[in-house]
Amino acid sequence: EEIKTKLIDLEIQEQALDQEQEAAEIVLEQRERRKRGINEMREKAIEQIKDAEEEIFDIKEEINEMIEYGIIIEAPIAVLELLVEAEKKLTAAEQAFDERNYGKAFGQAMAAEKLAIKAERILEEREKIIDKMEELEEGLEQAGQAEKALKEAQIKLRQAADEQAREELKKEVEEARKEYQERLKDIKEERKELEQIKQEKIERLKIERIERLKRER
Repeated sequence: EEIKTKLIDLEIQEQALDQEQEAAEIVLEQRERRKRGINEMREKAIEQIKDAEEEIFDIKEEINEMIEYGIIIEAPIAVLELLVEAEKKLTAAEQAFDERNYGKAFGQAMAAEKLAIKAERILEEREKIIDKMEELEEGLEQAGQAEKALKEAQIKLRQAADEQAREELKKEVEEARKEYQERLKDIKEERKELEQIKQEKIERLKIERIERLKRER
């Protein structure tokens, strides 16, 4: 009877040891998963911070180039404000990373990149409008030259006495008229495109304002 009792006790001890080992293995597996998750988030945070840094750097370089080539005198205020906010978010991301709060670091870096992208879009819109205005100005100059050429050809035609010369001048007047009409057509298209760009910008600003008001509520 005593031997039987000892065997039962040994069996119970073995079962307890097995259960402890299983529990230890579960704990180790959970720790390993948590560690992998932390490492994955750390890598994501590193990559996102890098992306935000590059986006902010690119915007600053683009602004400097636009100023250097005389495209703009200075960066639009909206762009500068967005860049300031983006840099604040990036600093917060770097601080969170140093504190090993990788989830927060990732989120702040992503917010910084989005702000920088928004600034870039505003800058691109400004550049597009400036380009269209320059094209329009060039078109107006060409139209002025075509109109001047047409008037000169018409004066020559009126003053010509020789019939053969008049026929040649008629062709010259017709060509000058066609050129003038083409330039006017180009100006009309350029003005239409410019207005379309401006309208798209206005609509986008309206949508952003509505979204901002919704968030504030």
